[in-house]
Amino acid sequence: MVNYFVENYLDSGLFIIVEQDCKNCVDFTKTFTDIYTKTTGKPSPKLVTFLGENVEKIPSSELLKGYKPGQAILLPNTSYASGVLMSRIANHLKKSEELVFLGGDGWGSWTAGYVGKLKSSYPYKGIRMSPWSIEAKTPEYMAFEKEFRKHKKKSPEDNISYISYQTLLSAVEAYKQYANREKPPREAFIDAFLKARKQVQHWFRPTQYGVYALNQKGEKFMGTISALPGKVSK
Repeated sequence: MVNYFVENYLDSGLFIIVEQDCKNCVDFTKTFTDIYTKTTGKPSPKLVTFLGENVEKIPSSELLKGYKPGQAILLPNTSYASGVLMSRIANHLKKSEELVFLGGDGWGSWTAGYVGKLKSSYPYKGIRMSPWSIEAKTPEYMAFEKEFRKHKKKSPEDNISYISYQTLLSAVEAYKQYANREKPPREAFIDAFLKARKQVQHWFRPTQYGVYALNQKGEKFMGTISALPGKVSK
């Protein structure tokens, strides 16, 4: 995601609002800001935190304390909190020009999640990235789809089966390549998987993220971005 921001919104600047009682959200933010400062040489962006239970009650002026007009807003939060914040912030800022929000896989898709569903009187745009995009048509996904169609006689309708497949395959391949078969099976599986993660830096990690643009009408697949540090693809 840092790659995408640097390529598209670095000149605009960045403001972050994070759900502090969501561990994944906080961890995501820390990773993002660490990579951001190393990649750009700039200080960490201004950051505001809130409790998820207060997302509908906390004054918008507090959420936007330190925000500068034109900045993109990173919402590394749950789908519901992000959806509420988008609507509230758009109505508070009352901007007729494009207001841009950035998010990760926590948003979920437009169809299944809340992001973009909560209406605003003012326009806004959301950009989300998904590491398990079936629209990206990566080599890993195409291999999975081939197997899926062989058994189900149709293509997958969402990414849930793909995630499950890759998770299981990562463990099976780790066992095949690194297992000490003299150990009990459970211990051998765990040791093999940990060894694979140590030996191969990006063991079964997605090499590309799908990029989606959304608004209050729906979302559209825009292309891919490299998941590897320092590399960008379109």
